[in-house]
Amino acid sequence: MDMLIVNTKEQLKKAKDNKVKEFMVTGELAEKLLKAQKISKLSKTAAIALAGAVGAGAVAAPFTAGTSLGVAAFASTAAASTVGTGTIIAAVAVGGVLLAFTIFKDYSFEVIGSPPDMTIRFISKHHDFTKSESNS
Repeated sequence: MDMLIVNTKEQLKKAKDNKVKEFMVTGELAEKLLKAQKISKLSKTAAIALAGAVGAGAVAAPFTAGTSLGVAAFASTAAASTVGTGTIIAAVAVGGVLLAFTIFKDYSFEVIGSPPDMTIRFISKHHDFTKSESNS
C-alpha cells in the first residue's frame, strides 16, 4: 500500500478524522506543523480553552478592526504563555489548535530532512502494527 502524502490542512484533517495509521506531511505544511508541536505539551483542557480564545478573537475581529485577535487569544489564557505566540500562529495555520494538539497526541513522528525540503512521517500511537505485519 502506498504512503498517504499530505500537503494541505484539509488533507491533514481528513487523515486525522479517518484515523489513518501512517502518513507523511510535506512542504510548508510540514514546517508549520513542526512549529506547532509545542501545542502537545498542553493539557486537553488548556488546548480547548486556547482554541476557544483563538476562535473568539477571530469572530470579534471584524467588529474591532482586528484588535480583539491579540486580546482574546493571548491575554485571556495562561496556555498561550506556556507555548508562545509563534506556536499558536503555526497551529492556526495548520488547521487549528485542536487539530495540531490531537495530531501530536495521537501520532508519534519522525522529521526527515530540513526546510525547505522537510517531511514529517506520522505513525498512529493507537495501532498495533504487529497484527498487520504478520498478515503481510
